Amino acid sequence: MKIDAFHYVQLGTAYRGLKPVPDEEVTELYGGMQHILLYQMSEFYGKDPSLKQFMDIFSLPEMTLLSSVIDYFITYGIEFGQVHLYKDISDAIRDVYVKGVMYKWIEKDLEQYILHGDEIYAVLNHLVNHKKKLFLILISIDRIMDKFSPLIILGL
Repeated sequence: MKIDAFHYVQLGTAYRGLKPVPDEEVTELYGGMQHILLYQMSEFYGKDPSLKQFMDIFSLPEMTLLSSVIDYFITYGIEFGQVHLYKDISDAIRDVYVKGVMYKWIEKDLEQYILHGDEIYAVLNHLVNHKKKLFLILISIDRIMDKFSPLIILGL
């Protein structure tokens, strides 16, 4: 569900797995209000929050995986503990991304994973031909970028 900066649930944005939760049920779940109390959202009060906020674009894969797994479990009547499922998925994401498992797979065959788009090539080539200075901002592991950068730059 989508929660604004003041912790109000924006109705029509709550899902259980991949299926929408009716607004009436959301309102009932929160005691007739659409407001989420601060202690439910914050670790400040000495316990884990009962709600996890995903607030940036980097959270989309984790949200998608979590929603898909929940939807699968609900569809097939598989019981699960929400906290344990969240922890398992978070740990899996950490193992694949943070520990570098994903990068090791990609490093084995960079050409398979790098897409050469004609449109971006045309734009970058135009800028280079017109003597524009370019820079690359990356949020990734240095050793991976050491391998990717020559492929990106030499592509021009």
